[in-house]
Amino acid sequence: MNCAWRTALVLTVFGVATGIHAQKPAVVLAEGKAVVFAGADGKVTRRIPLSVEVDAVVFSRETGRLVIQTKGEWGGRLYLVDPKTGVLRGLLPYPIYFKNLTAKDKEVPESERERINREEHEVYADPEFDPTGNLLVFAVHDSGPGAWDLVLASGPLAVLDLRTGQARVLESTLLKSEQGPAFANNPQWSADGTRILWNHEAGSELADAAGRATTDISGWFELRESEMGFGVAWIDHGSILYAVYPEAAGAPPARFSVLDLATRHSRPAAESLGIKPDAFNIAKDVQVSDTMILIREFDNVSVYDRNSHRLLFSLPHGKGPVSLVR
Repeated sequence: MNCAWRTALVLTVFGVATGIHAQKPAVVLAEGKAVVFAGADGKVTRRIPLSVEVDAVVFSRETGRLVIQTKGEWGGRLYLVDPKTGVLRGLLPYPIYFKNLTAKDKEVPESERERINREEHEVYADPEFDPTGNLLVFAVHDSGPGAWDLVLASGPLAVLDLRTGQARVLESTLLKSEQGPAFANNPQWSADGTRILWNHEAGSELADAAGRATTDISGWFELRESEMGFGVAWIDHGSILYAVYPEAAGAPPARFSVLDLATRHSRPAAESLGIKPDAFNIAKDVQVSDTMILIREFDNVSVYDRNSHRLLFSLPHGKGPVSLVR
């Protein structure tokens, strides 16, 4: 392939979009078959109609790149969106972890291989941009027929370089010492892009960005008997927010705390972030950027200024998944 033509192709598919970049949106949310941008006052600045149902959306202010994940039980497809036209460019055209079975897999009968290849496929979830807006981390899951559970849908994290289109699995998130891969989810980049906070069914870990090593930090959380803790967001380079869940399956978080990674000491999230405790008492999820704090309740999303701690605006939760623009 001609080198100049190939470069043009890469820039077309994975290039930087500038239309939204100049408007400096504060939040981006999915609303059915549309992506909506809003400013720090909560007012909608742009609505982009799409041809697919959106389950997750992330935007990089640094590069203007906009990526969506389509709906699915354990995840969907990832698309790069042209914010001017709403045109979708599919990412990851080939499986990167759950590859099709071939004749080399002799332990699986040919008829069974054909069925598995036809019915099972790889899906992606929880996309998140690194601080440069060039790298996208996400979870890889196996999707198939029937009543799948966390074990059958388990899979690692992977990183896609949007400048080149090259994707790589983070080997350390496979947890090879365990029985198969973990159910990797909710990856969050550190502010310097060197570490990734991520969760699996048994707790939370810190992986290096290259995927060479990961550290289990589940035992660093302050938990009572039968409680479990999961990482939620980076507060700064040296501390993370985590949620504590009671033993009851499906119950909302009992509380949110902030862990200092150096001292392994925790303190209440309200105390650390300067937001009234009542806001965390009914919170289901929390997001943190360098300037804002988003608290998702059962039927409402509230966005606070991180410096003044004042409430900026609220949105009905029914509007769909909301992400802070970091």
